Amino acid sequence: MYICVCIYIYIYIYISPLINSAHTANRRGTPTDLFELRTLLLASNACIGGPATASALAVASGWEKLLVPSILVGNLGYAVATFLGIGFYRVCRGF
Repeated sequence: MYICVCIYIYIYIYISPLINSAHTANRRGTPTDLFELRTLLLASNACIGGPATASALAVASGWEKLLVPSILVGNLGYAVATFLGIGFYRVCRGF
């Protein structure tokens, strides 16, 4: 149980600020302005809602050029998160 709490704290303290800084850096116009706002919106939507909602956002917003990448990112997120979830369960179950 102690390991699970440590992993959760690590994600909350270290990973969440990295994700938030990527979004806020784009709004401030800093030198790390690598992506357009629509690309960040679709990537966030694909990570949270999966490929179905990301493709719906792309079509509804008229960004047909980003339709296929949004579906691919959503499916990649499903693939990675599935194995991370199984691994996290096995780590927590063992302790």
